[in-house]
Amino acid sequence: MARQNVRRIILIVSMLLMPVVINYYSPYLIILGSAEGIVVGSLVFFALLFSTSLVFGRAYCGWLCPFGGYMEALADANPKQTNGRWGHMFR
Repeated sequence: MARQNVRRIILIVSMLLMPVVINYYSPYLIILGSAEGIVVGSLVFFALLFSTSLVFGRAYCGWLCPFGGYMEALADANPKQTNGRWGHMFR
């Protein structure tokens, strides 16, 4: 299996799991937890994401981010190539 196919499968699975893990993407929970004196999973997630991004760069965005899965799904829905200009949207 090609590396891009593995990446695409991982992105689609993370996109499908988004309703389950939506709370880990909420900075609001970090504020609520710190007001109560509790370390919440969202803070641990963002700290882990920050520390691994220092080592691996944008690997999270390209391989694990659920929103990257949305973009992959939308790219498959409209396979028309553009030339990079804004004019293609207004034709």
